[in-house]
Amino acid sequence: MGGILRLATHDAMSYSKYENNGGMDGCLQFDDIVNRGLEKYRDLLQPVYEHYSSLMSRADFWALASLAVIEAAGGPRIPFQWGRVDAAHCPEDGGRLPDPTKGHGHVMKLFTRLGFTAEEAVALMGAHTIEGLGWLSEA
Repeated sequence: MGGILRLATHDAMSYSKYENNGGMDGCLQFDDIVNRGLEKYRDLLQPVYEHYSSLMSRADFWALASLAVIEAAGGPRIPFQWGRVDAAHCPEDGGRLPDPTKGHGHVMKLFTRLGFTAEEAVALMGAHTIEGLGWLSEA
């Protein structure tokens, strides 16, 4: 379940409050080290998405799947908002996701760009423990 949450979060984290672009677009660079292992969850969700693809974008589907994971894990029921648009092609994320080989300063710079506080950044990074860090050893 944590991998589905990580998939949606990594898609959303391409957002930049400074450049007012990026965000959930149903597209990730799966060969990038920061997204290592996420193709497994994309592939897991794909047959279900295909069933509903006429009703919603892939970005909306990944967002909805992540909300279902949060609720299934005992978290709150978060209202869903429709309307995300899928990217026509997957642009490079431009280093917008934390590099697992770099330190705290790097991570905080990226989370600040997203508009998060230090406490929120710690909570989001801690969410990796839901999935485990097996993907990192593959990197």
